[in-house]
Formats: sequence, structure tokens, C-alpha cells
Amino acid sequence: MSNALSMTNDQVGVIVSAYFIAYALFTPIAGFLADKLGVKRVVASFIAIMGIASFLMSLSNNFLQCLAFFFIVGLGSAAAWAPMATLTRRLVPSSRRGLALGIIDSGSSIGYLIASLIMPVLVSSYSWRLHWIVWGIASLLIAALTLIAIPHLKTPKLQSLKYPKRLSFWFTAFSYMMFGMALWVPLTFLVTYGLSEVGLSYWLASMLGVTIAISSIPGKLLLPHVSDIIGRYKIISLSLLLIALSQALYVLIPSKTLIFVYTCLLGLGYGGCAPLYSALATDFSDRAGTILGLWTTFYSIGSMISPKISGMLADLTGSFKIPFIYGAVSALISILLIILASAAREKS
Repeated sequence: MSNALSMTNDQVGVIVSAYFIAYALFTPIAGFLADKLGVKRVVASFIAIMGIASFLMSLSNNFLQCLAFFFIVGLGSAAAWAPMATLTRRLVPSSRRGLALGIIDSGSSIGYLIASLIMPVLVSSYSWRLHWIVWGIASLLIAALTLIAIPHLKTPKLQSLKYPKRLSFWFTAFSYMMFGMALWVPLTFLVTYGLSEVGLSYWLASMLGVTIAISSIPGKLLLPHVSDIIGRYKIISLSLLLIALSQALYVLIPSKTLIFVYTCLLGLGYGGCAPLYSALATDFSDRAGTILGLWTTFYSIGSMISPKISGMLADLTGSFKIPFIYGAVSALISILLIILASAAREKS
């Protein structure tokens, strides 16, 4: 798509950032609405918006149109995750929430896997425009299925939101932000890196996305379950360390074969992190959707800054090595912040 519309890496980064600006603005609203009104209608409505925006993406003819339409995709996807914390808090006991959220989030990995397998075929055999039409149809179908699959739950009387006054809340928020910064370097540019610097074919480079999806599934199922036993903060730190290690290895030991091993480490770490921040939100308050929505604003800020910075660095240096170093350092800073959050939580 970027080649067809003659866009630079920097412009691609800006488009991805627009998605996260919308995600950052509307996720707290989606989480709050889920706590107040219930999960079912909120999630279905937002996903329908995402489907309509995907159709609009298929009509894009220039950078500004991509920017505007992908912003709307970000708005629609804002309810895809934060309300799941509300649902899990109300249905599952604390000792099993890590596993429950891991199972729920594994659905996103399966979706990412399907997308990574189908997208190259659609693009190479037809066009990138058909790719967006397919995901638009899929989103509208999922919006309809959501009304059937998610149970209707009565909204309990909610506590006042006192938790933002705690240091542990803010340390976790900034750790989540740095996780977004670290993660979206490879998620945005790993395929391009495989093509341009490692020398992979288009098909093999596209399989890097499949590798992330497949390896994230055991991460989402195993690591959150372990966190139910030995603690959330320890397993988040381990997951972030895997993300830092994978990006350091992309830089230090580039290889056509080993890049898939490094990407497995990345997927495993990403798989562990995503549901565990949500599990922490369910531990904080019965307003778990609101808490996760607020934290996700920070995640979105990191995620929208990261493609812009890493794309700019890639254009300036002619290589993705510096962006990967930036991603690894971001993951290490996130570990430090989550350790501080754990210490603050124990004192409160």
C-alpha cells in the first residue's frame, strides 16, 4: 500500500500514529462506558465503526485520506480490549484472571495469524484495496457475533475512582507506555527490515507476522497463568525482557534463519505482556474497564510515538538497527517502571 501510494517510512509511521491517537482518546471512554452501561452494546457498536472505517481505507488514494480513515479505525478498535477487563472482573475470580485474559487475548493472535496468512495472498493476487474490504466485512460480522457471544450482566454499584492517587497506578501507566514504544518498532517495520536488510523474499518476510502471531499464543496462555501463581509483576518483567532481547539480537546477529527465532522471543514476550496489564487492572478496582482505559491511553501514546520516531530514524540512517536499539531500551525502561510499581503497591 505504501509503495502504491508513494509514501515514505516516515509517512507510514504517521498513519500508524493517527490510529493510536484515536485509540488513546477513545479507549478511556470505551472502558468507562463498559463499566457503566455493560460490555455487550459498547463493544459491538465500536467494532461496527471499525468495520466501516476499513471500507473507507479501501478507497484511499493519498496520504491524507489514509491518515483520516485509519484514525477512524483506531476509534472503532478502542473498545476491543479495555471492556474485556470489566467482563473478566465480573465473571472470573482473581486467582484465575490471568489465564482468563490470556485466553481472551489469544483471539487477537489468531486474528493476527489469519491476517498474516491471507493478506499476502490478497495483495499479491488482487490488490491491497480488497484486503481492506475483507477486513471491513469481517469486522461487521464480529460486531454482530458480539451481541450473541457476550453475556448480559447487571451493572453493580461502582466504587469511586481513587486509585489514580497511588504511585503504583502511575508507575504501571508509564510502564505500559514504554511497552507500547518497544513493541511497535518491530510490529510496524519488521517485515520491511526482513525485506530490505536481511534479504528475505516477500513471502518469507510476511511470515514474520505469522511467527509473531503463533509464538504469542503460548505466551498469552502460559505466562498469564503462571502470573496467577507467582505474581503479575514478575511475569511482566520477564515478558518485557524477551522483547528487549529479541530487538537487540536483530541488531547484533542479523540472520535469515535466526530472525525467526528472535521473532519467536518477541511474540512470546508480547503475548505475556498484553493480558497481564489487563489482569493488573482487574486487581486494582471493580472499575477495571476504566482503569485499563486510562492505562491504555499511556500505551497508545507510546505506540503512536514509536512508529513516528523509528520511521524517522530509519529514513535518516538508512537502516532499522537504530530503531531496534530504541525499542530494546524502551523495553528495559518499562521493566524498571514495573519494578517500581510493584514496590509502591506493596507499601500502599
